[in-house]
Amino acid sequence: MIRTNENAFPLVTARLLPAAGLLTLLALPSLAQAEDADGILVVSGVGKLTRDDRTIVSQLITAFGAKTPKHGEALRSAIAKDLSLHPGKLGEASALTKAIDDGRAEFIKGNYAKAIEQLSVAVRKLGHRDALLATDGQLRGPHQRGLLYLAHAYLRNKQNNQAIRVVTEAIRLFPNTHPALASYSPDLVELYRQTSTALRRQPRATLTLKSKRPGCSVFLNGRYIGVTPTKARKLLPGRYRVYMQRPSAPGRVHLIDLSGTNRELVIDHALDAALISHPGGGPVALSYTGSSGQKAHEHNHALTVARSLGAQAVTILGFVHHLGRRVVQGQVLGAATGRVLRSGLIAVEPPPSPSEVKALARFLLSGQSGEGVIIGMAKTAPPKPATTSGGGFMSARVWRWITLGLGVAMLGAGIPLIAIDGKGSCPEQTCPNRYETMAPGVALTAVGGAALATSVVLFIVASGGDNPEKNTSLRKGALITPWLGDGSGGVSATFSF
Repeated sequence: MIRTNENAFPLVTARLLPAAGLLTLLALPSLAQAEDADGILVVSGVGKLTRDDRTIVSQLITAFGAKTPKHGEALRSAIAKDLSLHPGKLGEASALTKAIDDGRAEFIKGNYAKAIEQLSVAVRKLGHRDALLATDGQLRGPHQRGLLYLAHAYLRNKQNNQAIRVVTEAIRLFPNTHPALASYSPDLVELYRQTSTALRRQPRATLTLKSKRPGCSVFLNGRYIGVTPTKARKLLPGRYRVYMQRPSAPGRVHLIDLSGTNRELVIDHALDAALISHPGGGPVALSYTGSSGQKAHEHNHALTVARSLGAQAVTILGFVHHLGRRVVQGQVLGAATGRVLRSGLIAVEPPPSPSEVKALARFLLSGQSGEGVIIGMAKTAPPKPATTSGGGFMSARVWRWITLGLGVAMLGAGIPLIAIDGKGSCPEQTCPNRYETMAPGVALTAVGGAALATSVVLFIVASGGDNPEKNTSLRKGALITPWLGDGSGGVSATFSF
């Protein structure tokens, strides 16, 4: 402290700079906390999850408690609404065909209400079995007949609006076929003709279909139209189901609405082949055929799902091998930047203890490490999307320079204060006033050193993100984990060299 008023400025500086340094260190947790709110949770692995895997996932979800990211049925519904649909089960072709024939039999008996009930269910199920329709083109005939029988039953039951709705769907699904008087009643044939004439007056659209990897077979409403890239022309207004597949891998269904304006749809078939969201069963998962595919695509696929749903972050529970042991690796990725916010793992062979499962959940939620959690064994996040420039103000690339500047400034002020401690504050040889600057000098130097250390770690972290092509799943490097406690805060760092 300085006794004379003339030297008040160094006192103000000594008080303000440590405060600024402390605020900088305490602000670092916002780098992760601002990004991981409102997230989703997906599971990743090679092949199907085992029963033990599902048990561990359930235990982690329970440990997350009220802060569990969106998962299960809620996530499946969001994916179905905003991204893509499961293509339905294969098999049961004969059962679906029989259900349509049974509905027609009820119609012939005059049981129109029962015919409507049976045919509605059979037609809906068959229409949602895109994978089945793609593998068995003979089912398109029963599908069309089911729609026409259903429309006819509605007519007989004096539900004309419902009959028009079903006929409109039949025309869009089967634009090149028409009911014949030899097989259907005159009133149904006339309704079909009138509805078709009205629809064909409306503007048509061309749908361009592409895949990130060309050569996928494309089916539009169950009808094969070609190999990507391809176009479907003169499409009537309405909703269409687009299904792509490769010989070795099925895909998923994408819904698109057309209203006379040309549209383009680009599908990532690799994501479609990996994404599993069976209605009513198991966690939403990314399933790969090998560990190399999992390492190459896991982050990008999870981020694509998160961004499609408008989520701010995605938590991945990946079952992988580390040092010869099977582990579950939890990673939290920010959707906007694509960077890894937190990464930690626990061994699953032998099965983890309840305390280890809780420790991993706590670390993924808050960054606090615990029993059995190995921190920092994550893949570096993929490059940021093209729409993101610079990572934003709160990115590690910005904070590394801020902490560097603050560290240099604090050391530049702290070391001179230590040097002048005890010296006179006036030019006279017998000066009555002496500097007492040891305490603020030491404080400035200590906080400045901490800021420089933080800057070094941030430079290491940011440099890893600048070179994504050099990243590996178990690379050497550093992990910085901001934390906040009761009345305290700071940064913990883990290094591996």
